Amino acid sequence: MAISDPSVLLRPAQSQDLAGVTRLLSEADLPTAGLPSDLRRFIVADQAGRLIGAAGLEPYGRSGLLRSVVVASEARGTGLGAALVERVLTNSAAEGVIDVYLLTTTAEQYFLRHGFERIPRDIVPASVQSSVEFREACPTTAAVMRRRLVPSVDASRDVSGMAPMRVLFLCTGNSARSQIAEAILNHTGGGRFLAASAGAKPADRVNPFAVEVLARYGLRWGGHAPRGLEGIEQERWDFVITVCDRAREACPIFPGQPVVAHWGMADPAGVDGTDDEKRRAFDDALLLIKRRIDLLVSLPIRKLERLALEQRVRAIGQTSSEPGLGESAG
Repeated sequence: MAISDPSVLLRPAQSQDLAGVTRLLSEADLPTAGLPSDLRRFIVADQAGRLIGAAGLEPYGRSGLLRSVVVASEARGTGLGAALVERVLTNSAAEGVIDVYLLTTTAEQYFLRHGFERIPRDIVPASVQSSVEFREACPTTAAVMRRRLVPSVDASRDVSGMAPMRVLFLCTGNSARSQIAEAILNHTGGGRFLAASAGAKPADRVNPFAVEVLARYGLRWGGHAPRGLEGIEQERWDFVITVCDRAREACPIFPGQPVVAHWGMADPAGVDGTDDEKRRAFDDALLLIKRRIDLLVSLPIRKLERLALEQRVRAIGQTSSEPGLGESAG
């Protein structure tokens, strides 16, 4: 079996995957202490309904703890472990994580090959050291390693030398529209934007039709599970864009006075009917979001005065998926 095997799906973990992840860790003699019950920020490898791999991240502000990296014995040597780690790190970078730490007793050489370096334990941030993984699960003899996702300030800048603008998309469940928007902007932003998404009341999982429509249009999905506003509302954002009315009503006050705009639109997940009818609804949603993001990306953002920028970004919320077709459903 290779990682290109179409029967292997990398997807966000769901709460019902806890038993499978615990089984994998136990079979590999890896610690299970501190494993979160909801498995948010975990990615699993699913082969025909059976879990054969997992990896997760515990966030601590701009730092993160990589944990529970495990691959079933029959799938080792296929590149699956590296794929899981890179998916988790990609998601972490999109959330603004800069330094990712890990503990290992057996895989130091493996992680060295994947960009991690061994570091002294005492330079790890106190918040990470307070985790169950550090305090209880791993022995003090374990190697401590770090990978810097943004090695320097200059590395986080776009081709113009400016730091990328951070954009947060909000909806209710963070299961469809906001996930699609995040994926599109990170794909088309040309390094000028760094998008993330969240929900006022996060759903249990990402809608599978959202993942499917992104793949159909050749857009890579980062693969993070729906997440709430905890912690995110304390971060600094350049733009906060709500894509549903309920998220607009629940939108908190963010530090730094970001540009706040509402791009209301119908929820494709609310469409009843056949699978083909649901797919058409998600196609329509993706095209509308893409049209609006294309307009955002084309704005001379750094040249506009604050008031003019707010007006232009908010006006995008009245744009349909095709120029000249009138206002969008909202």
